[in-house]
Amino acid sequence: MAYLMQKHVDSFREETGITVNVNELEWQNQIPEVMGDLLDGSVVYDGFITRPDWLVDFFSCEACPGYPTVLQDLSELVRRDPNIQWTDVAPYFRSLNSNFGGQLLGITLDGDIQSIYYRVDILEQFNLPMPRTWNEMIAQVKQLTNGADVDWNDDGEPDYGICAYGGNSFFFNHIASVMQSKGPTQGTLFDLDTLEPLCNNTAFKTAALEFAEFYRYGPMGLPPVFRWQDSERLRFLNGRCVFLLDWSDMTAAFNASVYRDSIAMIPLFPGSTHVADENGELISCADYPEECPYAVTYEDGLVVNHAAYMPVSWTGAVSAQIPPRRRQALYKFFAYLSQPDISIMDVVDDLTGANPYRFSQLELEPWVAVGFPPVATQRMLDSVNSILKVKNQLPSLRVYNTNAYTVLYDGVVNSAFNTSLNIDDIVRKLYEDLDALTDQVGRIRQLQLYRSNLGLPPKSFDEEVFVSDGARYAMIAVASVCAALTLAVAVLVIVKRKVKVFHFASVNYCLGILLGAVLCFVAVILYSVEPTTGSCTSALWMVMVGISLMLGTLFAKTYRAWRLFDNQRLSKVRLRDIDILPVVLVVVGLALVILVVWTAVEMPTPTPTKDGVGDDEYIVVCNSSNNGLAFFITTVCYFGVLLLVACLLGFKTRKAGEAFNESKLVALSVYNLAFCSVLLVVVVLVLNDPDARFILVCVAVLIGVFFTVAILFVPKIYILARGRGDQVRVSNLQSTLIGSRRATTHCTSATSGSSNSATSTALEYTVTVAADGDRVPMPCSCGGSLLVRVQSV
Repeated sequence: MAYLMQKHVDSFREETGITVNVNELEWQNQIPEVMGDLLDGSVVYDGFITRPDWLVDFFSCEACPGYPTVLQDLSELVRRDPNIQWTDVAPYFRSLNSNFGGQLLGITLDGDIQSIYYRVDILEQFNLPMPRTWNEMIAQVKQLTNGADVDWNDDGEPDYGICAYGGNSFFFNHIASVMQSKGPTQGTLFDLDTLEPLCNNTAFKTAALEFAEFYRYGPMGLPPVFRWQDSERLRFLNGRCVFLLDWSDMTAAFNASVYRDSIAMIPLFPGSTHVADENGELISCADYPEECPYAVTYEDGLVVNHAAYMPVSWTGAVSAQIPPRRRQALYKFFAYLSQPDISIMDVVDDLTGANPYRFSQLELEPWVAVGFPPVATQRMLDSVNSILKVKNQLPSLRVYNTNAYTVLYDGVVNSAFNTSLNIDDIVRKLYEDLDALTDQVGRIRQLQLYRSNLGLPPKSFDEEVFVSDGARYAMIAVASVCAALTLAVAVLVIVKRKVKVFHFASVNYCLGILLGAVLCFVAVILYSVEPTTGSCTSALWMVMVGISLMLGTLFAKTYRAWRLFDNQRLSKVRLRDIDILPVVLVVVGLALVILVVWTAVEMPTPTPTKDGVGDDEYIVVCNSSNNGLAFFITTVCYFGVLLLVACLLGFKTRKAGEAFNESKLVALSVYNLAFCSVLLVVVVLVLNDPDARFILVCVAVLIGVFFTVAILFVPKIYILARGRGDQVRVSNLQSTLIGSRRATTHCTSATSGSSNSATSTALEYTVTVAADGDRVPMPCSCGGSLLVRVQSV
């Protein structure tokens, strides 16, 4: 298009005195370049030649200065301009291609359509008719090539059945013939009420496999991704292929071929005898004519549903951020390029890439005047006219981030071409990727755009209500502060890991508790943002892994304290950190099993609900609609059993010594988590008010987790701050052992080694205080001493 504009810059300046500077951009850089210009308000460009499917992104740029008037509505300028002869533009190109949001946002400068070109002489040589369906065309190719390359030109070079390059949304044309039989408003790609992708069905899978089969009869059997536009066009123009799948650029380009008199365009894109029913199953148009109102019945009785995918074509748009006089000047330039007497010079020039988009451009005389063959050219123009008049048109997809959607659809063809891949897996992944993209962009606004592009009214929804911004921002701020403080404690534990106040508490287990706490705080932040599939799933994983990590560590520490202090027979008990690690791994592992199954069976997604809101309102929450309650109950029962057992063990060790011995603190932490967990379950199951429910859920998690961290680490930090981090209070150990054990018969003097018992048996008793490996002599009631080897929790 840059060449087209440069071609007329001088003549436009001579006629109007207006100078136009053209800056050429690679098409893949247009969106970031133009969006950057609109967003920062720098107004580097006065206007753009762009694809109309990108107008959605430009027009709806809420972050752009001057929104919602980012692009200029040209309706009034066109209405007052007789020279542009706007009614001469074909209906599709002057409506859907140029309009958005009820405004005329662009002047059409190109008329792209997709077509199948073929060699008339070769089909006649083999007495083959022009193919009417996709399967007829593939059957003809098989017959002509007999499964191998041939040499129709007798020049020693291989010739092929089909030339076609990948991408470019060509797949949509075949999808339309199979999936759309009732006109543009049917909704071919997505459900009209939910925007669910209509791909995971028999009809779509059949269309994908048929389209991929088409590419197998091209040069060297290369997949679409390795086919290039210029090389495939050149092969066809040089007589190397029977059929070519291409844009309507060939309307002008065919004139350069030595076979130009034998090149034609199929007037109706090859269709399908079977179409999708409401369930995505294939039914015959001959058997169910009411399902195929636009089908063509041929002389031999074959009933074929034809459809035409109408892609977007290059359009001139004017920025609304420039002064009015410059807007009018740029409009004049675009209108000048679109005028019938100027634009005809461009569509007959194959260097411009412009294709017919006006009815006057389909008249034969201007083409013959520049050297086009009359018969072949008339045949070509008639085919273009037939495609433009097809009633069963599939409009180009125009939603936010359209390009990302089309890339996903094009990728299906490449995957289907690979026979080692299963079509069910390919389509399932497409469904998941499309649905995730929709959730990421925003399902409701995408649905309204999709319906609008099909000419349908907006879907009526109840008014969406939201958790108040103040509540969400407050919870994000509190959770962020808690996470920062927890990380600071973790750093302190690592730095002071050799100080006994932390060393005795097992540094690795302390860090495990702190890591679990941070994950819970991150879960609160994710829970506070606008729900998406990603945020819903991530929040669930964060909170479950975090809670299980904290509970597993606390459970292990409580279990060890119970084993040591509930040792009634004074037998040797040796429980190192590594010995209780399996307890933590089992607790976390079981939680991960629940998570994996939950996510695999039914991933939490943003789900509209009317719970707790008015009759004409709804709110979007994270939910697994079918099995979510079952998984929630499973999780509650699992953590409930853990908390119950941990509480019992904490009660059993309530009389343990206090010096560096965490038993009481750990038990208190477990009680705190248990209380907050009960509160959380009650809130989730009972409370419906959106704001209150949101706040109480966040507060329950924050209090439960942060207070657990505070209970366990504030006393240690206090002791450390007073400079007593390496002191051991042996007296507490003595009172604990003597007060809770009546061991007076199996004591051995630590100094003389003489026995004060009848059996003279030495006793070694492992407890949970002091430093690992330290031996502390303890006086026995029999006058000797109890030699104690201590071990940290």
